[in-house]
Amino acid sequence: MSAELGIDTQRPVYFDKSEYIVTHNGNKVHRRSVLSGSQNIVLKGKSIVSNKSVFRGDLGKIKVGKLCIFEEGAVIHPSFKIFPENVPSFKFLQMEIGENVIVGENSIVCAAKVEPYTTIGKNCVIGRRCILSERCWIKDGTVLAPDTIVPPYAIFEGNPGLCVGTTSELTDKMQSEKILQIYNNFQSQ
Repeated sequence: MSAELGIDTQRPVYFDKSEYIVTHNGNKVHRRSVLSGSQNIVLKGKSIVSNKSVFRGDLGKIKVGKLCIFEEGAVIHPSFKIFPENVPSFKFLQMEIGENVIVGENSIVCAAKVEPYTTIGKNCVIGRRCILSERCWIKDGTVLAPDTIVPPYAIFEGNPGLCVGTTSELTDKMQSEKILQIYNNFQSQ
């Protein structure tokens, strides 16, 4: 899917107009994506939601900033908190995803918050109530345990996910240019 969205190329990538809905604020949403509870899902604009992506707005509110890419099979699932009282109960929490975020193919994101300029690789699992700080990079196949806090500029890898390095101070500029290029190159025929 990365190649389909133009991540690995600078040439335009064309999509069939019958397969995507283009909203008034520029979101490009694949018709075979699932947006459950759409009244609780806010896409601020110029985002791409690919085939087989799932947003579980029926469980809790999901707010997504501008210029985000959700690759094929990405699952966005609000996390929940258990309240151990006399009768155990739980509540789904609002999920916030900042601008210029990429969520890779087949990744499951149950985080409380994903801050701007974050990249989540392919086949990752982001546990309940995690907080991914700005400009971090979660490498392909990483599994983050519930309640993990990823610091700004951190690179996490492995199962369980551990910090293995830091990103550049230019991450935000590079990420925003990359996503804008992907968005602009993803055109209807």
